[in-house]
Amino acid sequence: MKRLITLTLLAFALGSCGGESCPNSVEVLAIDALCNESDDTALYMPLQQGDIVTKEEEGSIVHILHTHDDEKFICIESGKASILRLD
Repeated sequence: MKRLITLTLLAFALGSCGGESCPNSVEVLAIDALCNESDDTALYMPLQQGDIVTKEEEGSIVHILHTHDDEKFICIESGKASILRLD
């Protein structure tokens, strides 16, 4: 089921180029940075503009942290999730 959801999101992402150029490739990155109480972003995964976060298990919990420099980082509290990164 998770494979179907990921492929569906991937097809949607690739098919929604609109007036922009379509991505050349898609990288799937497993979110393996565990959330901690200190919110130390050095331990988290950075997010880039255009990234798509997909939950691969029902009930998965992820946190997105925004820094004062407008950078975004993601960590996982429970379950499994991935980032689809379009080039």
